[in-house]
Amino acid sequence: MQRSEYALAARGEYKSDGGAFSAKATASRDAVERVYFGTWYRADGDVYDGTKDQLALDLKYDNGGLISVAAGGNLEWEDTDQLTNFSGIFVAGIDTKSAYGEVALRPAQGLTLTGAARLDDNSRFGSFDTYRGTIAYAFGPAKLPASYGTGAKAPGLYQCLDPPFGKPNPLAALLINRHVVVGQPILVPRDLVQELLGFQDPLGTVRRFELTLLRVDPASDEHPAPRGVFRTSIMVVPNEDSPLSIHLTGEIAVETETCRLAYVDLNGPVQLSSIERTAGGIYHYSAGGELNLSIQSGYDRTKLAVRPQ
Repeated sequence: MQRSEYALAARGEYKSDGGAFSAKATASRDAVERVYFGTWYRADGDVYDGTKDQLALDLKYDNGGLISVAAGGNLEWEDTDQLTNFSGIFVAGIDTKSAYGEVALRPAQGLTLTGAARLDDNSRFGSFDTYRGTIAYAFGPAKLPASYGTGAKAPGLYQCLDPPFGKPNPLAALLINRHVVVGQPILVPRDLVQELLGFQDPLGTVRRFELTLLRVDPASDEHPAPRGVFRTSIMVVPNEDSPLSIHLTGEIAVETETCRLAYVDLNGPVQLSSIERTAGGIYHYSAGGELNLSIQSGYDRTKLAVRPQ
């Protein structure tokens, strides 16, 4: 792959005389061009030009008293312009509008209670709201935090439409022309996890990626091709590049005729843990929740992908 990119950003900041009120405004653009070469790509390479523009405004009022408040908003535009063997010339875009608010209370010395809510409106995936509640108690150099909340993030254009779009799913090379019987476990190469799940950032160390064939569903009106349904187990542990711990179980279904991905339905616990060393002491931060991953693929049965000769 050949890659070229640039990024531009501007930031403005205002603080009141006493420092209680502050406002920050940022604007940025990230642009990247990727050219992919290989069997499934054009002779000159498949070209993906992408841009992401963002505008953000953050407001905060905190005079050190009982209550502090924060609010803000974000506008984001993503565009992709592609020239590929599968799609020819293809242009698409996503825009997201977001707003958030946060209130912090300090009812006693060292005790802080925080409540926050966020609303996102995505042009491709719709609207969703999330919230978070936090309690933290500080005594001396130590601080004990605990939090509970929800989270949601719509896939970006890179995850939806870039190199995997129109290509065989990452499991195809492993399964094609392979005889698999019900109950047979298959150990999958660990480097396929990040590609299959669509993560762009480092994922951690993959300890296990295992498929076991549960059944073969015959063709039906809902899916005109037979499907092999695999019980799936993925375990990721933290490493130097990522503090993320994930254990996912569920099902992955693949069309038996083409090895194309039909659906993914995985869920399980996710944890994030880090240690911060400062002059005041050593702090251990951790957060946990549940990751639900659902992918549904649809295909035009008259346009099957054909491997170039």
